[in-house]
Amino acid sequence: EDLLHLLFRCPFAQACWSTLNVYLPNSDDILVVLESLKIQINQSFFMEIIITICWAIWMLRNDIIFKNISHSVQRCKSVFKKGFALVILRAKEAQHPSLDLWLDNFV
Repeated sequence: EDLLHLLFRCPFAQACWSTLNVYLPNSDDILVVLESLKIQINQSFFMEIIITICWAIWMLRNDIIFKNISHSVQRCKSVFKKGFALVILRAKEAQHPSLDLWLDNFV
């Protein structure tokens, strides 16, 4: 299992991405995948979204391996929301409304 499979190709990862209303292109080129996500997300903070969902997927995979806790798309969504809330805290105050609005509308 390589990183591309872990974060983008496996059915669980794809289900997690679909909760954000984005769909992954069928490409092995990470730059193509990122460009597609950038276009679909269409927000100035797209990279924060990408990093946070990758982190959530990674954390759930680690829970399976190290804690024997089963994963679910709902748990991934919860981990994402908590992680993105931390991103919002670190953002400039002027960006908070758009970040909050996106989080409320899309997750």
